[in-house]
Amino acid sequence: MEYQVMGVERRAFKPKDSEREIVGYNIYVAYEKNGVEGLASNVIYVKQRIIDEIGKVVPGMKIDYRYNSEGKVDTVEIIKSK
Repeated sequence: MEYQVMGVERRAFKPKDSEREIVGYNIYVAYEKNGVEGLASNVIYVKQRIIDEIGKVVPGMKIDYRYNSEGKVDTVEIIKSK
């Protein structure tokens, strides 16, 4: 499926049981969906590791993503750069 990137928000936090900072990004997307007038939207959380692999994600790009068996995004593919 093709998703239009609408916004990107850097997120960082330290778990209570660790001093190590966890960094990732909320990526806000819009997409066509049957039964929706206009576009539907969603937000996905993407780990820094994935961003390091694919490069910077910016509004205007088109992406696709997949979830792993734990329900977390584990693959992001850039379909069209801005």
